[in-house]
Amino acid sequence: MQNDFEHAGNAPKLSDQELLDLVQKQTLKYFWDSGHPDSGMALERTHGHFGSYDIEHTVTTGGTGFGIMAMIAGAERGFIPREELKERMHKICDFLEQSPKYHGAFPHFMDGRTGETIPFSKLDDGSDTVETSFLMMGLLCARQYFAEDIDLKDKINTLWRDVDWNAHGI
Repeated sequence: MQNDFEHAGNAPKLSDQELLDLVQKQTLKYFWDSGHPDSGMALERTHGHFGSYDIEHTVTTGGTGFGIMAMIAGAERGFIPREELKERMHKICDFLEQSPKYHGAFPHFMDGRTGETIPFSKLDDGSDTVETSFLMMGLLCARQYFAEDIDLKDKINTLWRDVDWNAHGI
């Protein structure tokens, strides 16, 4: 995807619609171009804020949920091919199916190659219901967007139904 402008100081005068298009394209660009090559999930970019981790392979579950919605909007607007997004969704779901879960919930950070949990803090026991909620939000939107793809729909339904919200006090 092409960058519509490089420096904020040189920002062109934009109409409201042009500004909204630009923000949507740049948000999409981040999630589309920065998907981990093995998992398809969104890379974590808060290095230093939550300790040290491998910036090349740490993915975020909640960020992936938001990214899925940005990619759906981008596909619907013709910014990315719908079929390529469907392939990405299968990649993400296949990865998540094989990743460690905690009563069905996912950790905040994962290794994008293996799915192994990367602790968020010293007290992290693995499960992050907030991030899992954001991830499920994106997956459920994708389930509806690709309703014709029964295999993808079944994968998402299984991931969603396997989260034991009661085990997490929710």
